[in-house]
Amino acid sequence: MSIDIPTMTVTVAFIEMMCGGLLIATYFYYRDEPAALWWGVSHMLLATGVGLSTAGGITGADWITAVGFVVFLSCAAIQWHGTRLLTGARPYLPLVFVGPVLVAAVNLLPVGDSLPMVRGMAAAVLNVTYFGGAVYILLRPPGDSLAAYKPLAVLFVANIVALGLAPFGGLGGTEGGLPQLFSIVGFLYVEAAIFVLGTTIFVVAAVRERKEVLNRSAATTDELTGLANRRSFFELGEKLVARSRIDGTPYSVLMIDLDGFKSINDRLGHSSGDDVLRKFAETARNAFRPNDILGRVGGEEFSVILPGSGVEASMAIAERLRKAFEEAAEFVDGAPVRATLSVGVAASTIGASLESLMKEADSALYAAKQNGRNRVERLHDALPPTPTRIARVA
Repeated sequence: MSIDIPTMTVTVAFIEMMCGGLLIATYFYYRDEPAALWWGVSHMLLATGVGLSTAGGITGADWITAVGFVVFLSCAAIQWHGTRLLTGARPYLPLVFVGPVLVAAVNLLPVGDSLPMVRGMAAAVLNVTYFGGAVYILLRPPGDSLAAYKPLAVLFVANIVALGLAPFGGLGGTEGGLPQLFSIVGFLYVEAAIFVLGTTIFVVAAVRERKEVLNRSAATTDELTGLANRRSFFELGEKLVARSRIDGTPYSVLMIDLDGFKSINDRLGHSSGDDVLRKFAETARNAFRPNDILGRVGGEEFSVILPGSGVEASMAIAERLRKAFEEAAEFVDGAPVRATLSVGVAASTIGASLESLMKEADSALYAAKQNGRNRVERLHDALPPTPTRIARVA
């Protein structure tokens, strides 16, 4: 038994509604993934557009067909916006409305019998523009590239090719009745079903994959500063020390404490204190190399492992950090904070463990506090012996 266009219309609309519902359910399941919601709405609108286009073809009511075109353009714009949200790109919500408004305006042009062709060409151009923008951001995402991005880009490209055939399929309207299944229009129905099913699968996959990446990151990253948390810092540090022993290369450890941090919280509030911690993290990222290990090991305490650096080089790096932070934290959000930091430095010897080196750097940090704060120190004979772990001087 042959499948006619009405049957195909109902089938495609059903697929679009089901896929839209699945994506909206995905949004409510993860709660903080708006891309799934936008994609779900777009698929629901696609089903509406299919219904309107079919109704326009059956009844010969051109205004219904015109509304169908606007709905289809809205779907393309929403999918472009949803793709930007999916990849973490900056959203441009006003541009979502530009295409549909332009297509609606085309329907008011005094072009007579040429209106279906003009309408179809305008819609095709705007669709290709939105989909091309989606392909670009999928291939060049602002953040990490997920495995689902490239298949999504392929589906968009296939849809762009299909849209190139649209002007030849009589999509500008029908003069009584519906087009045949074995036609360009019939092919476009099949392509639409594949596009909807494929994009649903890969959008859900991308949402899940990004959630897994975020969960892994949350387990190893300090939420406030974005630096390695204490557990992750020691895991990475032990691996680096093991490699250092095998290679015979030196490494150094810095222990860093923000001076008078309790006073900052008392004077300006904990929100300002959090801003100071974030300001330190930002300054530190710019001060250290990509292979240096930087972590938050306490409330306002941080530690850095510098592979391949001896004590003199590490002292110079720590001094640059101290000066950079003193300048950056003089004012935070317009408030005169004048935050500073103290640093203790220790360099490795053959066979030295990370724990022993951190204790030595910690003692040097205590000496920096005792000697006036806002300075860099290392242990040497001139300093009196100090405990390995002493309560901080505020």
